[in-house]
Order: sequence, then C-alpha cells, then structure tokens
Amino acid sequence: MIKKLKEEIGSDKIFSLDEMTAVGLLMGGNILFLKFWYSTYYNPIFNVTAIPGWKEGVSGSIVGSYNIAINRYINDTNIEAAVEVVKFLTSKETQRDYVIKNKFFSGISELYQEEETCKYIPCEISNYCQPFSIMKYNINSNNDLDSYIEKYRHYVYDYIYNNGSLSTNIKKIDDMTKFYSISIKLNDDSNIGFYFFIIYCILSFIMIISIIYPFMTRFKIHFIHLSNVLWMTTLIGSLIILSSILSLYGEISPVKCKLKGIMITMGFVISISPFIYLLSINFPEENKISNLIYRYKYTFIILIISIDGILSILLYIAPYNVYEVIINEGENFKKCLKYSTYGNIVFYFKIVYEMAIIAIAIILIFLEWNIKKIYYETRILLGTLIIDMVSFAIYNITLFTNINDYISYNGILICTLIIFGFSNYLFTFGIRIISSYIKKEQIEKDIDEFLEDNKDFKEKMRLYSTSTETNHLSSNNSGSKVGSFLPNKILDYHYRSSVSSSTTNGSNINVTNNVYNTFVTENSVTNSTQ
Repeated sequence: MIKKLKEEIGSDKIFSLDEMTAVGLLMGGNILFLKFWYSTYYNPIFNVTAIPGWKEGVSGSIVGSYNIAINRYINDTNIEAAVEVVKFLTSKETQRDYVIKNKFFSGISELYQEEETCKYIPCEISNYCQPFSIMKYNINSNNDLDSYIEKYRHYVYDYIYNNGSLSTNIKKIDDMTKFYSISIKLNDDSNIGFYFFIIYCILSFIMIISIIYPFMTRFKIHFIHLSNVLWMTTLIGSLIILSSILSLYGEISPVKCKLKGIMITMGFVISISPFIYLLSINFPEENKISNLIYRYKYTFIILIISIDGILSILLYIAPYNVYEVIINEGENFKKCLKYSTYGNIVFYFKIVYEMAIIAIAIILIFLEWNIKKIYYETRILLGTLIIDMVSFAIYNITLFTNINDYISYNGILICTLIIFGFSNYLFTFGIRIISSYIKKEQIEKDIDEFLEDNKDFKEKMRLYSTSTETNHLSSNNSGSKVGSFLPNKILDYHYRSSVSSSTTNGSNINVTNNVYNTFVTENSVTNSTQ
C-alpha cells in the first residue's frame, strides 16, 4: 500500500522528507495530508484521524513515550522518596491534569472514557487503537533492537525506493527473528524433513515386523544363541537409536537435546547388552563368574541397562544450553550445545561407562574369536561395534563443526543416526534373516573360497598347537611370533575352539577344521529345516 501511494499520488522525494521539512509544511498548511506525530502545535486547519489502511477498520500507528527512572546508587531514604515521586507522577489524577493542560495523550487508557478529558484531546483515536507487539524479538539475543530496526528499515526501503523484490525482502525481515528447523510437513523452506521421516517409517516398520522371525520354526536355527526376550531387547535398542532422529524435528529445545543424547546412548547399551551376556557365558575356560551370569542372565542384563539408566536420569535433570546460530541475511537455526558443569560430570561418567562396555566386549571377542559355538557371533558383533563407534564419532564431529546451513547440519545428523540405528539392527538381527534365504550351495562355495584364500592358516595353527603342547614358554620352537608380545594364556584362550573346564591345550588343535565344520553343520541344519 505504501508503495502504491508513493507511485500514484506521491514521489520518492515527498516520501523521503526529513522531519524538519515535514514540520515546516505542516505549520504552513502546504500539504493535503501527512502521516506524522500527534501534536497540538500545528496549523489548526488540519484534523487528526487514524491512518487509513488497505482493509476497512484496520490501521496502524506507533506510540512513543517519556521514561521515568530511579538511580540505583542512591541510599535507602532517597529510594523511598523517589518511589513516592514516581507514584505521584503516574497517578490517575496527575495524568489527567497532564492531559488537560498539555493536550497530550497518557498511558492510562481509562482517561479516554471520561467526558471531561475528551474535551481536550481526540479520545476516539486512542479508543480506536488496539495495542499489539510489532515483533517477537529478544533484545538480549545476538543482535540488539537498534540493529534490528536499522535492518528492518533497510529492507522496507529497498522495496519501496529501489524496486527490490517484495518476497525477498519480506523473507529477509522474517529471517532476522525466525529460527528454522526441519519439519515433517511439506513446506516452502525445505522438504528434507518429510523425506527423512518417510525413510524412518519404512525402516522402523522393517525392524518391528522382523520381531516375528525368532518365533518361526523355519528361522529358529539362526536365533539359537539368545532367548526370544533377549532378541527383542537388542531389537528395541536399535529402534530407540533410530527413533532419536525425531528429536531433531521442530524447534530445538533443551529437553529435545537431552532426550536425543539419552536415546542414542541408552539404545546402544540396550542393544549390545544381550551380546555382552552371550560373550560372558562362553568364556574359553569355565569359571564361576560365567556360571553365575548364566544362572541370572536377566538380572545381569537389567543391571547393565539400569546403571546407564540412572546416569541418563541424572543427565535429564541437568541444565542444558541451546546455541543459536545467527546467519547474517540467512536462515538462523538452533543446535544442541552442552550441559552445565554438573551435567558435564555426569555425561563423562556415562561415556566412560559405555566405553568400558565396548572395551570389555572387544576383549571378550578377541579371547573367544575361535570358539566354535559363537564363531559367527564374535565377527558380527565386532563389525557392529566398529560401525557404531564410527557413527558415533561422525555424530559428535558434526555437533561441534561450524556448519552454517540448517539443512546440511540436520541432514548429516539424521543420516548418521539412521546408519547408526539401522546398521546396529542389520548386523545383530537382520543379517540372520537374510542368511536364512541364502542357498546351501552358495554357502559351501563361499567356504571353499575362504579356505583357498587362507591356505597357510592350517599350517600356522598346527605349528602353534605343537609349540603350546610342548611348553607355553617355548617361543623358539616353530611357535607364533605373536607369543613374544602377548601372554601365552591369552593366546591359548584366543585359539580355543570350545569352552574348556581345564587349562590343557588339546582344544586348540584343528581350529580350521572346526571352523569349516561350523559352516557346514549349521547350514545343513538350516536347509533341512527349510
């Protein structure tokens, strides 16, 4: 409307007049109408009215005022006196006298309902006005209010006087106070949130529907190492990791930041805890701890999860800071920053605890690497841990990398969490379903290729077995060079193919044959059940 008025009944020169020039024209009566501050000192030929708008009954104005302040450094006696002065100046009686004598408006709207007051000022203007805030802006943010107003004026003038794009300048004005985030809905800002949500729904459906496989007779052979409850536990953990991406949708808040971190770490612990149990009960040498864990498996797993759960609760109640990324003439957004000092302490305890779980898992995987019963499990779990650690590293690097585009920033985080969650599911659960559909002939072909590529493996195992049977300390007999770096007891565990109740080494012989037999036996059973 302003631009239309300028182009049809005005000009750039008239619309850009300074205040002093405008006052001169107003006092001289050389104008038809003028949008200006209210005053009684102008030419009486003019009448004051509300500014016309392009919608009937809707107008706009701006209110300025005088300020009253009290010096904070005065003594208590003077403070009490100053308070009384402020009470007097802002009282209804004083303001009424001010309006009548000076014919100025007051901040007390009740005065405009009094007949006596309305004899001196146009009350209809005040009664017509409806107070509202022109913007939701925090002056304590990265830009102060003066900077905002300066930029606001610049964008408006660019459209009015320089023929700038209306949509572009409106977006720039909106961007000064708007914080962008990804959304499930399709909108003009970005559709990436919608597409990622579709991917999330599809992967979640696959994960949820696959829970039926351990209960089906045809597939039970691939889920024999854990109970159905534990398979559900690891599946739920992976689903929690995947679902953490939902916290990135909508406006970022401290609660969402804390929930995202908790869901990622707890989901990992929940998904991995059944395999910690599996590794613990298959230690190469029978022991009391393994037997105890076997007897109280659910208590053991609940204990692992509960410790992480307690740390998660402590993290949730800790204060959290959200960082505002302000982009000059760009799209601002928020991202999770860090906990308070107390929260950081708990966070580091949680990280240490989870790193300890990973370290224990890796040690047990090494010690049980050749245990026939869990031959595949150790390799699958190692691959899972590697991908989990890489995903977690990429996720944390992204959090602290200076990325000034909210789509790229959130897109990388979501991709990382999808890989983290779904690969966790795929390696620990989904691969068993996939393997059940592989034909026996293809498996035997893969075994032959494996043995062909590792011709010297048998010979190395034979030499190691001979040396360990003779003497664990005899490193000069044909033995392994690795023995000079690691204790023979650890290597003894590493090369065992079954759990032993004694410390003899006979179980180390013919490891390769045991590996081959494991391939053939398990897959023969699978095909027979099909």
